[in-house]
Amino acid sequence: MNLALTTDLDTDRFVSMCHDLQTLAPDKSFGQVLKVTLAQVLKFCIKHTKAASRSNIIASFGRRGDRFTFPGGEIISKSKRSGHGGDVEFFDISTFKPSKNKQAPVTLIGGKAWHDMTRFHWSEERWAKFQAFLAQTATMKPNASKKAGDMKAALDSRGLAKHSWYQVAEAIDMAAAVDAPQWVRDAHPQNGRTYENGRARMALEGAAAFIEVFNDYPAAIRMNGQQLINYGIISRAKAFEREVELGVFRDFKTRAERYPGLFVSSAS
Repeated sequence: MNLALTTDLDTDRFVSMCHDLQTLAPDKSFGQVLKVTLAQVLKFCIKHTKAASRSNIIASFGRRGDRFTFPGGEIISKSKRSGHGGDVEFFDISTFKPSKNKQAPVTLIGGKAWHDMTRFHWSEERWAKFQAFLAQTATMKPNASKKAGDMKAALDSRGLAKHSWYQVAEAIDMAAAVDAPQWVRDAHPQNGRTYENGRARMALEGAAAFIEVFNDYPAAIRMNGQQLINYGIISRAKAFEREVELGVFRDFKTRAERYPGLFVSSAS
């Protein structure tokens, strides 16, 4: 079995476990056993991948300063965060030209990016444009509805790193088996686009059956997703070995609960 993103995975015990399970469930193919046990690993990854809490997201918006949005899509944001009171950022068209040593700022719709107008010296043209918009804010009300919409979008995107593992489960037709919470299943990016970060390639027939897993969601990678899936593989193999020692597989009901899809709850 090959599980990307890494080539350094401890799969020997896991594959051995799959063969033992197939012996215990002779009516199932090795490919079916592989899907069930991989779903258990993905469930582990979903559970142990961090996600922001709803309360923290809501609190962060409570600390966020006033925003003023203009017809051309420009935004002025006045911070109220502790230690940043008085900071002002300007959302405007980015003219940055990337090079080998410098990356362009993160751009959003229309090629615009946030510009720190408190600490950074920009061109005279941008500064003059900013000052003109800033003067207008004196007679404007902060865009409360935009703030509420941004908070909803942030809440809807909660759990995207977990969702990337859920996408892998969907790709192997085992989404129900990972028992992901609804908010993880429904998580989607704030920009409204759909990304296929979690994927799988399968060949489940014959002795050379394999499932190749891909997860290129940046946050999952930053959170040591490669190490996490390795832990999940090792943990699943160790759990199986303990279950054998404890005689779990002699109890029809228990083994059916532990390995849904492989066993039934009675001898028949």
